[in-house]
Amino acid sequence: EIEALDVVVRATSIANVRVNRMVDSDELWFAPILEGDKSEQWQQPDILKAYKDRLNNNKFVNNLLHHTDDDQHTLIVIQSEDRSDDPSAYRRDYYDAIYAILENRNNFLAVGFQGNSPLIVELNKSSMRDVYTFYTTSVLLLFTLGLLVFRNLKDALILLAMALGVLVPAMACIAVADIPYNMMTQIMPVLLIAIATANVVHLIKEFHRNRLSMSTEEAIQTAISMLWVAGGWAAATTLVGFASFIISEVRPVSQLGLFGSIGILLGWVLSLTAAPAFLLCMYEGLPPLSTDAASSSKTYMERVPDFIARHQKKIFALFAFLSITLIGIVNLQVGSNFAKFIGATTATRSSFDFAQAQSFTASAVHLSITFNNSSLTAGQDNFAKLLQLEHKLDTLAQQRPDFHTALGPGKMLWEVEKALSDAKTTRQSFSAFSGGELNDLIFTAQLSGNDQLADYLSEDKTQVRIALLTDYMDSQVLHQFKQEVQTLIHSVAIDDSDFIFTGNQVLLANMDAHVLDTQIDTLAIVGLFLLVLLPPLFKSIGLGLLGVVFNLFPLVFIYSLMSWLNIPINLATVIIGGVALSLVVDDTIHFLVRFKQYKNRDYGWDQAVDETLSTIGHSITLTSIILIATFSIMILSDFLPIRYFGIFISATVFLAWAMDLFLLLLLLKLYGRAFVTEQVANHSKRATLEQDYSALVYAKSQVSHKPKEK
Repeated sequence: EIEALDVVVRATSIANVRVNRMVDSDELWFAPILEGDKSEQWQQPDILKAYKDRLNNNKFVNNLLHHTDDDQHTLIVIQSEDRSDDPSAYRRDYYDAIYAILENRNNFLAVGFQGNSPLIVELNKSSMRDVYTFYTTSVLLLFTLGLLVFRNLKDALILLAMALGVLVPAMACIAVADIPYNMMTQIMPVLLIAIATANVVHLIKEFHRNRLSMSTEEAIQTAISMLWVAGGWAAATTLVGFASFIISEVRPVSQLGLFGSIGILLGWVLSLTAAPAFLLCMYEGLPPLSTDAASSSKTYMERVPDFIARHQKKIFALFAFLSITLIGIVNLQVGSNFAKFIGATTATRSSFDFAQAQSFTASAVHLSITFNNSSLTAGQDNFAKLLQLEHKLDTLAQQRPDFHTALGPGKMLWEVEKALSDAKTTRQSFSAFSGGELNDLIFTAQLSGNDQLADYLSEDKTQVRIALLTDYMDSQVLHQFKQEVQTLIHSVAIDDSDFIFTGNQVLLANMDAHVLDTQIDTLAIVGLFLLVLLPPLFKSIGLGLLGVVFNLFPLVFIYSLMSWLNIPINLATVIIGGVALSLVVDDTIHFLVRFKQYKNRDYGWDQAVDETLSTIGHSITLTSIILIATFSIMILSDFLPIRYFGIFISATVFLAWAMDLFLLLLLLKLYGRAFVTEQVANHSKRATLEQDYSALVYAKSQVSHKPKEK
């Protein structure tokens, strides 16, 4: 039934596995081990024993389809076509068809389907569930937060409209480009909604603060004039962070970078155009709202400086402790195990775990050897070296519990020779076969009906394939395993040949190298951009470098935390760096730009810090709450790396908020008291001179206005 499926090439089990045997006419046949009418034979112990002996003596399948000491569990090995260019859902149909065949069998206590195809199907199902969950939950959450934050239906609707104005066009571009949902594009709704709302929140809060003493038009103009510099550079930083993903060799990551950049650019444009237009339409001609909300938020922020003054040592001690934990980053690993990416309760994950518990293979690594100027039968000692390599691989399989067996042409031809010689040929003489003897043996095997030899040996005998049957390995473990196999290859010295590891597991593991490159490139690009941007933006090298450190610290801490928790960087968590670094810098830019604006108005140093906190501090808090709440939606995903991404990006935003609101404010005040005393004195002296000058001008004007005496 399984072999009748369109995508299946071959299905091998203990019921149809074939072995080489001699028949009465002294001919070699490649025939099934199982014989008889499939019913009465099992009632006779001698027939059953003979069948089991034939299975156990077939070294090619022993410990692959069954275990000698286990009569309860068995494995069906299915070879299927690779239709990577097929856009249809053929894998899902294949997955459903397999379970339809295996279910409702009274003699099966349990069944499981593991391998690359069911893994991809499960990941796709998870992606689709996440898409529906993320779309609905993020939109509803954003609207609810808008109501709670602004206490106003109009503002909540504006916030929602801006989010949808970014989300819908960006996702439409993905659809037009015919890009399916994958582990990256599935998180686009959450990312876009979270990022698109940051500037809008600042605008709405600034607008209402100004509207307490200004007309609607003046409030909008003043809000834009106060925010456009910080908002523009914050958007530019976020845009650079996402654009840095475009150069990644991992297609889903580059797609995230491209379409995420489109969404960010669109969000910035809408915050300067559509959002002010909505505010003007909804509030034109209306009187200012009650000052209760603004007063309560200002009162809350006014308590922060006093809190910081009373707990300076505790704040420094807390961040000093966090700094000590950064040593964990040296042990941060890069690795992926797709079999463990899906939820533990899914059928596919359970199948992988069950196969591993029963010591059955769940994946394969294919070793291909190509003889450049010879062949298996023509080269000097090529066949003997191949047998030696296969023997060493079997020895390695006995040493590694995650490596079960190796299937190669040498092992298959040995079974052919045993049948022909009635097991009289020794391994030593077999390994010394000449090219002619080996060609005859291969030809005889083909005449016997052995169509499986072609899976391991090319027709011109210049290419050999060895299937290494393993558990589904973590990419780092797989790279180590490949290194051990390479060492064995070099030890047997198969001269003038090339070798390569192939297979879906190898393909996915090789992407980790690109993941590491992506991580390094992203952090380098964003970090360099901040070094170039912040000092001239703040017109201070000290403040600029302080901004860079403040934005790097939360990211380094999160990576250290991942290391302590033994969570590696993989295809999903790799984007934490670029996304987090481009997000957390927004608050720092808004805070320091607003501080410089007040300083330019001749505010005293401490007064500028306090006024910055009372105005922009509340907006920073609200944007952080919205970002954390939105990213927390990802915890609902069945795809574990997406969960980790949601958790750690939320933690990064929270830490960045705490540093900006408490540590940055404290350092600014200490810096002002230590290094700006002379500036304050000069400012006071200048203010006194200006007052004297104003008084002099006033006195002069009074004199000039006296009536002249005749």
